[in-house]
Amino acid sequence: MRKVLGRKQSSSNSAWLAAVADIEHLISREEVDQFADKAIGHIRKATVGKKAAYGWSGGKDSIVLGKLCEMAGVTDCFFGHSDLEFPSFLNWALAHMPKGCKVINTHVDMEWLSKHPDMLFVDDAKRLNRWYSMVQRRAFSDYYTSEKPDLIIVGHRVIDGNVCGEGGYIRKKSGEVRFSPIADWPHEAVLGYIHYNSLELPPTYQ
Repeated sequence: MRKVLGRKQSSSNSAWLAAVADIEHLISREEVDQFADKAIGHIRKATVGKKAAYGWSGGKDSIVLGKLCEMAGVTDCFFGHSDLEFPSFLNWALAHMPKGCKVINTHVDMEWLSKHPDMLFVDDAKRLNRWYSMVQRRAFSDYYTSEKPDLIIVGHRVIDGNVCGEGGYIRKKSGEVRFSPIADWPHEAVLGYIHYNSLELPPTYQ
């Protein structure tokens, strides 16, 4: 495998497009299968005798995560969104989300945005963290409160700047436990899995 992509916040769009076009020269199918087999094994081990579910967002990482979880026998999942999503993305996500996926609308809408115009074009860590808290993390909390899973599987990765915890585990004060089986995956492995398995991505990636 040859790594050419760093953190997405510091990598150019042209670099990503070049990596997608050249993915078979960056990582082989055999290497991708090794990443996948290892992650599936981790998921199976982590979920033995437990009620588990995974978070699905319609993004590339969660699309890969969903396939890995299904292969490991985990089918419960949830999709959190706001009322500010691009219509083309939301329509695609609702049409392509895994069967039986629970939809959680956080109801962050245009009325809310009109009262918080500073959140229209977020370009700093503080406001970005606030946004994720209102949408992504609220969906996680709502699902945990309503369904009480022993484990929530996530597609967070270290190279994206996410805190993934020791061994991929994060334990919340609320009792919620999150596990990321792809925490150590480089971007090339994610792009390779999508390529070799012919997975469809939402229109926002085009």
